[in-house]
Amino acid sequence: MKNVNRLCLTSIVLFSLCGPARAQAPETAAATPPTPAAPVVTFGVVSFLQYSAELHEQNGYNAFDVTRGYFNVKARLTDRVSVRFTPDVRPTTDASLDRNLALRLEYASLDAQVTDGVSIMFGLHETPWLTFEESLNRYRVLGPFFAERLGLIPGPTDLGASVRATRGRTEVHVGMYNGEGYGRAEADKYKSLDGRVTLRPFSQDSAAGNVSISGFYQYGWYAKDRPRNVAIVMGSYEVPHVVATAQYLSATDNPFVARDVERRGLSFFGGGYAGTAPEFYETALATRYDLSLGADWRPTSRIRVQPTFTMNRFFRSADGTTIVGSDIPRLKVEYQVTRAIFVRYVGQYDAEKRDALRAPVSGLPIAVDQGNGKFALAGAARSNTFRNDWLFSFQPSPGTTFFAGYGATLTEDDAFRLESVQRANDGFFLKLSWLFRLR
Repeated sequence: MKNVNRLCLTSIVLFSLCGPARAQAPETAAATPPTPAAPVVTFGVVSFLQYSAELHEQNGYNAFDVTRGYFNVKARLTDRVSVRFTPDVRPTTDASLDRNLALRLEYASLDAQVTDGVSIMFGLHETPWLTFEESLNRYRVLGPFFAERLGLIPGPTDLGASVRATRGRTEVHVGMYNGEGYGRAEADKYKSLDGRVTLRPFSQDSAAGNVSISGFYQYGWYAKDRPRNVAIVMGSYEVPHVVATAQYLSATDNPFVARDVERRGLSFFGGGYAGTAPEFYETALATRYDLSLGADWRPTSRIRVQPTFTMNRFFRSADGTTIVGSDIPRLKVEYQVTRAIFVRYVGQYDAEKRDALRAPVSGLPIAVDQGNGKFALAGAARSNTFRNDWLFSFQPSPGTTFFAGYGATLTEDDAFRLESVQRANDGFFLKLSWLFRLR
């Protein structure tokens, strides 16, 4: 079955109730209207409407739907005190598997701004992470985030009290909550302590001014001996038309008494460089491009997978031709078989291609001393090597260790073909250490 969404419509309606307006002549047509004096009450409606049709099914099923719907009521009582009341409509499935639209309370909170950068929130209000993540990643209009989907964070709002402080380009949000999510009734005496820190380390005027780094930690309990601890680290970059985020999540989660469930996530990272840099083959300034990509994946607490890729290019400033370039993919896999047995594999492919060298000013070919008093033209060259290293470790007790390893270097003419590789060198090694205790 294949669903094709024909229509996804977002409607936003805002209007306000405030004191009577007084006629005045605006200075310009684009003048910003003054902020009305408190008290002020505003209403807002946000709805996500959808039409879906199953184009490849015989019965031709299609339906209109409401995936999310809010009715916001905000009241600014004074310049520093405000309240918010928001019911939320969303699809739910009941015990009989019937799908219905359910209404529940999303916000019922009091917000007091103590100083210009510090506010205190009380009641059913936003928790430090999910609402913040939604402000960066707009995906949540389509579905829940990773931590929410796994049930690690039960919802973007909860009953409790919190403090949010902003200074410069740093924001801190810390709160104590029931931990049930969405205003559900508290079941026991245990609470959740949530905290988030967001740093924007670069100047706002720089090219990296839109980079932010955030860390979140939740320390809570379902009940006695049933922990719910969640740690998240996320980096993000946001410009008007592009938003990129990378996130790593680690959690110990035990909603049942049986055992703790350790959960792991996946993180991505990347970096690049473009500019002018010295190039030492032809001893001249060249245009340089670097790219680094990688990931760290821990599907279980015993396995760790780290793929990386590095690209490097040097181009002649005079005509833009390539002087030298390299592509280096690398894979590292670690497996903790038991407490005493550990296995590791590292594979790295290094593909380098260099053009025939030329003098930067004259463009004439460069001759290189061969070490025997003779010179030869430095023609085009390429090198493709594939290095593989295996390690087996056995440590039955502290001080007693056995290592066994094998490494091999393979070469080939055409990069990344792996069809006619030849072994350039290989080797084994063994290491045994034994700790003797003399009494």
